[in-house]
Amino acid sequence: MFQTGFLSYATGKGDQQGTLKISTERAREGGKVKIRSKDGQTVAVSIPKGAQQGMKLRLAGLGNVSPQTGRRGDLILQLKVVA
Repeated sequence: MFQTGFLSYATGKGDQQGTLKISTERAREGGKVKIRSKDGQTVAVSIPKGAQQGMKLRLAGLGNVSPQTGRRGDLILQLKVVA
């Protein structure tokens, strides 16, 4: 299962933030969820067992390129648990 529709916006450091929807079962049991980044890259996100609503996961180097440094920022996903 791929998630491609997570919302995102950039911060000044090249970091990109978004929301990742997961089921209550996935939150309880943990596991991997595949997402497709805005540049088309497929990424497996590890959801920790017992994940909570609002928890943030940082994926290093998957954000936007910072105009100040030229380096790629992080992708920060906030979990939204849905039934």
